[in-house]
Amino acid sequence: MMDFGDYTLNFAPLIIFVAATAVIVLQMIWGSHYRSEIVNQQLRLDQLEKRLAATQKDKAQLKRGLAEIKHHQLRSEARNAAIKSEGRTDLTYELAVKLARSGIAVDELARTCGLTQGEAELLSLANRARPAKSKAHGRA
Repeated sequence: MMDFGDYTLNFAPLIIFVAATAVIVLQMIWGSHYRSEIVNQQLRLDQLEKRLAATQKDKAQLKRGLAEIKHHQLRSEARNAAIKSEGRTDLTYELAVKLARSGIAVDELARTCGLTQGEAELLSLANRARPAKSKAHGRA
């Protein structure tokens, strides 16, 4: 406090005001820095999410391509076996079973392996994926 004759000045409120203002300014500066950091992290997260989506899309395409290659390989093996052997041999039926298990259409199975439509349908039905039997179901 200072005395100026009849007037007394109290600096305490002024000091408190200046200190509070300084604290607020510092919080604004730090807050701005953290907001900027949050925005940067969000941008990075968005980029990573886009890369993940692209990678998953690529994975799905590769999976489909691999299944297609496997399907074509089985068809080629069946054709080669049919060409090598004049008649239907066990090898031709073995390949027909592989094709049926791979999910080939009945018409294509018949055409590729030189089977009748009935034979192809029978092979297709007999070689579908079956659900596993539960052990409890078999007990009496």
